[in-house]
Amino acid sequence: PRDVGIRGSVTLAASLCNYLQGVPIEIHTYNFGLVSTAGLVLFCAGTKRFCTTHARFVVGCPEVTFHPNTRLGEAGLEEALRSLRLDQERMAEVMAEATGTEISKVRADVKAEVVLDPRKALEYGLVHEIRPVLFPKGVVPYAVSETGDSVPPPGGGEPAWGEGA
Repeated sequence: PRDVGIRGSVTLAASLCNYLQGVPIEIHTYNFGLVSTAGLVLFCAGTKRFCTTHARFVVGCPEVTFHPNTRLGEAGLEEALRSLRLDQERMAEVMAEATGTEISKVRADVKAEVVLDPRKALEYGLVHEIRPVLFPKGVVPYAVSETGDSVPPPGGGEPAWGEGA
């Protein structure tokens, strides 16, 4: 619908998730705070998924935000609801595939907006490991530029992603 925004597009996140899963490399995803809706779909793209001890996951419904003065008739409202339901289903499918959890359970959790702490996320199959810190001592995180070149870390030094990172 026009003039309607969806916070964190699950559709776009699912497309990016599909792309990342098709790349022939191991991808690590990290939650060091809060991951929900579209972010949760992207998090599931990781072949190895990690979180810190204080992270949270919200297995919740995508939302539709109506901007001020938006006017929708019955057809527009029905379209927004169909889109929302498709996003819920897409989110449930991605999570079920990534975690090995029954899709009926994931659907119910999405509707109930279940919040998972790290231990519950591990039991759910959402994370592979809980880490007290994101990066082991001595590992220097680095960025990749738009051209694909690695960008040296601030203050110099060599980027060093170890095997266990």
